[in-house]
Amino acid sequence: MIRGTTVSGFTFELDETKVNDMRVIDAMVETETGNIGGISKLIALLFDKQQKKELYAFCADEKGRVDIEKCTKLVFEILAFDGETKN
Repeated sequence: MIRGTTVSGFTFELDETKVNDMRVIDAMVETETGNIGGISKLIALLFDKQQKKELYAFCADEKGRVDIEKCTKLVFEILAFDGETKN
């Protein structure tokens, strides 16, 4: 398991086998080349339903809208995380 907290304070836990999936790279490339739908694919590949709900709540503004840019930055920060790993 990969566990950590982002700079902005979001605590996460990922199964490292989910990160080691070529579809993750494909979704990252989609996102980075302007296809914003890639971030939805990326989130679906990395997070379970509860974690996705927590991520969206963390990225929501005062009106409850999930900020796409904030969510995208957070997911890419998590993927670049170089911290604690536990089995």
